Amino acid sequence: AKQCVGAWCSLDFGRCACPGAAAIRRADGGCDAAVEIGGNEAPCEASHDAVLVVGLWGGPELSMGGGPADASGPFGTMLRRSVAAALNTEAGKVAVSDVQRIELTGDLHGISSVAGLVMFDWAFSFCAEGGARTENSDSPSARAGVNPIDFERGFSIHAQSYEAFAQASLRVLTLTARQVSDPM
Repeated sequence: AKQCVGAWCSLDFGRCACPGAAAIRRADGGCDAAVEIGGNEAPCEASHDAVLVVGLWGGPELSMGGGPADASGPFGTMLRRSVAAALNTEAGKVAVSDVQRIELTGDLHGISSVAGLVMFDWAFSFCAEGGARTENSDSPSARAGVNPIDFERGFSIHAQSYEAFAQASLRVLTLTARQVSDPM
């Protein structure tokens, strides 16, 4: 069994969780700290809006802070680091804002309560200092240069390095570039 390194053990879920906004890694049980941005300023203005459909097993992170809608809790740390990985940049150069957890409605609503399975849409806006970059986007300054397939792959691979997403499904529902007016 893995040791909880700098973390606490949740008896309800039978695994470790990190204190505060840190997120537990699958590989070694250590904690990835929240990413600090210099001052209170975001490094850039939101350039993209995304909605991911998420299915995961319940875990201690869901009850910490505001869960997936809390950009300052463990889900915020995992979100920011996963967006950075998807954009091939450092987490300190990424800003995530307008984070929302949108509950499923209709026939799918009941699925979320079955055996600890949690399903929701995860909406957020993001930007990367110096512009977004994915494999199919050669121009670092191209605000619309985020390929949804590359973004989903990079995001999912990194997110699944955390215990909270170890057995999760994360799919991009929408990924749109914001219209930016040219300064004259």
